[in-house]
Amino acid sequence: MKFLFNSLIRVVFVLLWGAFAYCEPTAPKLYHTGAGEDFVTQPEFGALLMGGATEPDDGVEWLLNKAKGGDVVVLRASGSDGYNDYFYREIGGVNSVRSFVFSSRNEAFSNTVLDALEQAELIFLAGGDQAKYLRYWKGTPVQVLINQHLAKGKPIGGTSAGLAVLGDTVYAAYKDSIKSGEALRDPNSEDLTLERGFLKVPYLQNVVTDSHFSERGRLGRMLAFQVMGTHLRNGDPLVAIGVDESTALAIDTNGVAQVFSRVAHSRVYLSVLQANPSMPDEDAPLNLEEAYVIALDRDSELQLPDLKIDEAYAISRIEVRDGEIKELEPR
Repeated sequence: MKFLFNSLIRVVFVLLWGAFAYCEPTAPKLYHTGAGEDFVTQPEFGALLMGGATEPDDGVEWLLNKAKGGDVVVLRASGSDGYNDYFYREIGGVNSVRSFVFSSRNEAFSNTVLDALEQAELIFLAGGDQAKYLRYWKGTPVQVLINQHLAKGKPIGGTSAGLAVLGDTVYAAYKDSIKSGEALRDPNSEDLTLERGFLKVPYLQNVVTDSHFSERGRLGRMLAFQVMGTHLRNGDPLVAIGVDESTALAIDTNGVAQVFSRVAHSRVYLSVLQANPSMPDEDAPLNLEEAYVIALDRDSELQLPDLKIDEAYAISRIEVRDGEIKELEPR
């Protein structure tokens, strides 16, 4: 019955895709390391949100352990096999690693990748360009199978662009990558492109994320993502999580999150709005009454979704006036 259901999903997608323009699906480039036979285990949910650059080894080990010795699938749209040896040999503990490098949407209908996703105990989204991930995978069997994977309680991870697509609200970066200054001056900019409804990661359904956070000065644009994303969600509150480079936030099956980092000064930042923000007028700068920006380090613990925090590294109370971030006195 399971095989019949999954096969039916594939047929429906291929028929719908073919209604627009039939093209025989081709397989994305595949790099395979490890065993050739599927090893079935009982994985445990976990989500690793990495901010880009060099990975924190202890965080990656935490994630791979969630696969319980099973098979890993890496999805990407650039690069090659950079994670294969790192996951399989340097960190270890998994049966195989398959990296698929996509160059078109057509490849998201290939049985080669779909079979691998169905069998995977862990899915990892590499860095690169999140706009390609949305263009290539949204509305295809790849999206369906990733969400089925999550619904079964299996683990997932992502770094940089891979992190960007894990939240309910996604900065899609369809045009130029927006910088904080521009987002604060003009949150309605055509470069601030947001999407919803891609992945359903547990504990991230009211979250928007950003990577390379401190290194690229991204607080301003993350606040703009929150404001514009709240309106995209018809006023439903949106929390933002910004992750520094070489750093990760690891969320376990109970929603308890901890920070891993290779660098002592790197942090994870949580932005929480205190009231629903006003929608900015066209060509008007961002204004925001009040928000708390909470820095988490390796001694911190975050409980999702209720945002209980133990041992926060620092807490700032801020506002945005005419596109300028100002720190307020603590209450």
